[in-house]
Amino acid sequence: MKAAIVLTTISVPVVLSSYCRNIETYGHKDEVEFIVVGDMKTPSEAGDYVQHLVGRGFKALYLDIKAQAKWLEPYPALGEIIPYNSDNRRNVGYLVAAERGVEIIISIDDDNYAVSEEDFVGGHSIVGKDVSGRRMLGAANKWLNVCNPMCDLVVASSPAYYSIKNMYARGFPYSRRFQDSFVPVKENTGKVMVNEGFWLKDPDVDAIARLNDQVAVIRTGNGRIILAKDNYCPINSQNTAYHRELLPCMYFVAMGFNYNGLKVDRYGDIWMGYFMLKVLHHTGGFVCFGKPTVRHIRNKHNLLNDLYLELGGMLLTERLVDFLDAIELIKTNYADAYLELGDRLDALAQGSDLGDDAKDYFRRLKQNMGIWVEACSGVMR
Repeated sequence: MKAAIVLTTISVPVVLSSYCRNIETYGHKDEVEFIVVGDMKTPSEAGDYVQHLVGRGFKALYLDIKAQAKWLEPYPALGEIIPYNSDNRRNVGYLVAAERGVEIIISIDDDNYAVSEEDFVGGHSIVGKDVSGRRMLGAANKWLNVCNPMCDLVVASSPAYYSIKNMYARGFPYSRRFQDSFVPVKENTGKVMVNEGFWLKDPDVDAIARLNDQVAVIRTGNGRIILAKDNYCPINSQNTAYHRELLPCMYFVAMGFNYNGLKVDRYGDIWMGYFMLKVLHHTGGFVCFGKPTVRHIRNKHNLLNDLYLELGGMLLTERLVDFLDAIELIKTNYADAYLELGDRLDALAQGSDLGDDAKDYFRRLKQNMGIWVEACSGVMR
C-alpha cells in the first residue's frame, strides 16, 4: 500500500505532528507521504514546517501558490475552475497524489487530529479490500444515517451532558431525515472504494445543528458499516480515503452562486460525494464508514455566516437528490459514467424551474466535470 495524506491550510500545518507520531507508532513511515496545499493566506512558514518533516525522514511536499500555478500550466482550463481562498484547492493535491502513483488518497482538514489509540493509515487501508463478511446496512428509504449506530453523542452545553439520539451529517437532506431504519444486507460482492472515518469532539454537522446546541461526540464504536448498494449518505472531505481509480469522480465541486436569492456554498465536498455515489452504485464498489477516528478540534467559525452560506445549498440539495434519483446511467467505467452524469444533470436542470443562475451553474458544472476528467486522464497515464 502506498498512500498520500492531502490537506489544504491557511495556517502552519502543525496538525501533522499528530499524524507523524501515529505513523511512527504504527510503522507506516515508508508507506505514506504528506501533500500540503497552500492558499493565498497561507504563511510562508508553512513551507518551512513541511521541510522540517522532511528532515525528520517523512515524505512531504508543500505546494505554495507559485508551485500550484507551475503544476497547472499543462491544464489551463483546470486552473480557472479551482478558486483561491477555498478548500477547492485540495483538488490540486488529489491530482498531484495520483501523479505520484499513490494507491490510496486520504483527505483531511487541518483541524483533524490523529488519535494515538488508533492506527490512522492502517484504518484507511480497508480501501481496495473485499466487502465479503463485513457488516452492510441499508435503509428502507435508501437514506442511511450512519451517525446513529456509530456515534455516542452528548449535548456539551448541558451541565449534565445529556445524551441525544439523532445526529445527521452536514448535507443529509432534511426531507430524508427522521425516517431512520436499518436494514441488514447479507450478500454483496465488490470492493471498498471509499472509507470515511468518524470524528471525536466536533461532528461534521450543519450550522443549524450547531446553533441549536453544542453537540459533541464522546465515543465512536460498533466497528464499521458498509453502505448498501443504491443507498445514500453524505460523504465529506475530512478523514476520507478513496482509491486512485475513483479519482475521475472526486472533483471537489466549486460553488459560490445564487439560488432563490441565497448564496450556495459549503456543499462542494457533499455534492462531490453524492455524484461519486451515483457513479459507484452503477459501476460497482462500496463506501465504508467507521474507522479510523480523528479528533476534530474545529477552527473558529462564525456560525451565522456558515448558516448564510449553507442555506442555499440545503435547499438546492433537495432538488439535486431528486435529480439523482431520476438518472439512469449506461456507461460502465468511472470516468465515462461521471461525464454521463454531468450531461444528465445539466439536462434535468435546464428543463426545471430552478431559475437562470442555477441553470447556468449546472451548465458550467457539466463543463467543469469534463475538465476534471481530462486532467485525471493526464496524471493517470
